Amino acid sequence: MRLFYREYGTEHTDTVVLLHGYLSDSHYWSPVIKLLKQTHRVIAIDLLGFGKSPKPRLSSYSLDTHSQAVIDTLHTIGLPTKITLVGHSMGGLVAGHIASLAPDKVADVVLFNMPVYTTPEQVRETLASTSRLYRTMLYSPIGRFGWPILKYAAASPLVHIAPKTLRPIVRSSSKNSHASRKKSLLHTIEQTNAIDLLTSIPVNTRIVQGVHDRPIYKTNLADHTTSLAKNTSITWIETGHHTPVLRPDFSYRMIINGTL
Repeated sequence: MRLFYREYGTEHTDTVVLLHGYLSDSHYWSPVIKLLKQTHRVIAIDLLGFGKSPKPRLSSYSLDTHSQAVIDTLHTIGLPTKITLVGHSMGGLVAGHIASLAPDKVADVVLFNMPVYTTPEQVRETLASTSRLYRTMLYSPIGRFGWPILKYAAASPLVHIAPKTLRPIVRSSSKNSHASRKKSLLHTIEQTNAIDLLTSIPVNTRIVQGVHDRPIYKTNLADHTTSLAKNTSITWIETGHHTPVLRPDFSYRMIINGTL
């Protein structure tokens, strides 16, 4: 299935493919794209069920389904060289899985703020500790009526109420369906053991995590550091969950060469 994508910097040879996170779309990467397109060809994809990509109601929205849709899309584009594959949050799970499925297509992987859970129970316990509004939007049937309101707010002048650095998050958090939200949470985020995923990636992998993101991510990474491959590095930065938006310069440097 071909996904919607945005393309920039086509005059450059080296290609970076960007995969957004849960409840987002390719607009999320806008601050980083402004920098990347000056030096690289950039392809920012809307994942299956999000943004302008198809939203099949009967899709499983599993990790395999998301990954295969991206692989199919990249195949139709016909990239001549290996890519740098970059994912944020749930997009990091997809990026890592693609690298394990098609290492001949991927030079290296950069994973920003990937949800490092090892069991579905960890996901549910973590989200149970978030705000009541967020829990309702995710799990309650009532929540499905809240997303159209968010979509209206994101498309209206009300978006300017948000701080400038957070507007890409607001703008990219509304174009999805009830099926893509619910099933991606249940079948991709909850069902993926992130440590097993990381150990399966055969290419150079750079993990970037926010010090102020979910504490369980740090705990799981610390408990399994020795399990990670030698081609994997972890960088901690003083941010929360949205490093690419809040620190685009840093994110750009991590993507192009991993140096600070």
